[in-house]
Amino acid sequence: MDSSKIKSFDYLLNEISGKNNNNNPKYSVFLGAGCSVSSGIPAGFEIIEILKKIIFAKTEIRNINFNSKSGYIKTADLINDYINNNKLNEKYSKFVSKKELFFKKKIEDNSDYYIKTISKKIQNNYKIQKKIDKEKLWSDYKKLIFLDCIYGLWFEEFNEDERERQIFIENLIEDIEPEGAYILFANIVKKNFIKNIFTTNFDDLINDALLKYAGLKPRVFAHNETAGYINLEDAKPNIIKVHGDYLFKNIKNTRLETARLERNMKEKFKETLEVSGLIVAGYNGADNSIMKILEKKKNKVNFSLLWCIRDQNYDSVNWRVKNLINNTKNSYIITINSFDHLMYNIWKKYDCGITNLIKSAEERENKIKTYLSKFSD
Repeated sequence: MDSSKIKSFDYLLNEISGKNNNNNPKYSVFLGAGCSVSSGIPAGFEIIEILKKIIFAKTEIRNINFNSKSGYIKTADLINDYINNNKLNEKYSKFVSKKELFFKKKIEDNSDYYIKTISKKIQNNYKIQKKIDKEKLWSDYKKLIFLDCIYGLWFEEFNEDERERQIFIENLIEDIEPEGAYILFANIVKKNFIKNIFTTNFDDLINDALLKYAGLKPRVFAHNETAGYINLEDAKPNIIKVHGDYLFKNIKNTRLETARLERNMKEKFKETLEVSGLIVAGYNGADNSIMKILEKKKNKVNFSLLWCIRDQNYDSVNWRVKNLINNTKNSYIITINSFDHLMYNIWKKYDCGITNLIKSAEERENKIKTYLSKFSD
């Protein structure tokens, strides 16, 4: 990572208070799965481990009866205990290795497609007499592309039926409530530091937090058909779920589904980047559909991009993100300890306060009592 592309945490704290010409927040935010971990939703790598256990049990264990209705996380733990107790660890490891060799073959067979997804900035480094040395380019990047695809590949293996994949996701996140970070986030939004929120997350933590803990009614866009109606200058906060909502079967989680955004979602994302900067948190950049837009737009529009990572581990930054940050203006990496740490420090610096929940609860209780008293009379 280019050292000139690293900014301090204080830089982000000062930048987020900025406003554009219409007195709207200077930045939109893009939140990934890492932001929901502290609320109890498994991270991407944890979901992969759950999928591995479920698929192994379905195909390799004949005498175990498990019920996904008890919860996929609990079921995966039971399968893991069964593997350990019956000394099936070696069999399980071989099963996973065999599957991932099969996945690599899938990626290898579509190398031409994946070469096209690599940015032109990188491709230019492999040009020999105006032609790209595809063999060398693929040799250098196939492992990185495979790692980007592994989440979607295990989902494809889990079930071809999109409805079954949706049920799996719903099972993981249905009863999760927003915790501290999202509650502070809601009050930061209420103070007009953030308005347009993009997310790859399927859960309702952002909109639940805004409604329950800040008294705000956000506009939520989770479908291509509705995305065309997003008003970026509206007073209400916008939540744009670029990969859909967990309650609907058209959520995007496989390798091919996340390869591109649908037209209206893509256009609104591009439109946002023309009027505001972007702060990214909890998202690793392994999603081609998002990175492709950022790469193209960043070369045409000089918006500010602040990409948050954890623990100054610059070597672990996704290769697409490194390339994007290093090769575009006003693009920076900022280290945060966690999403919770980020939200707390913004909330504290700008004294965003907490909505009086007791007062609002009492008001609602009095309303229902007044209503019921009409019938008593």
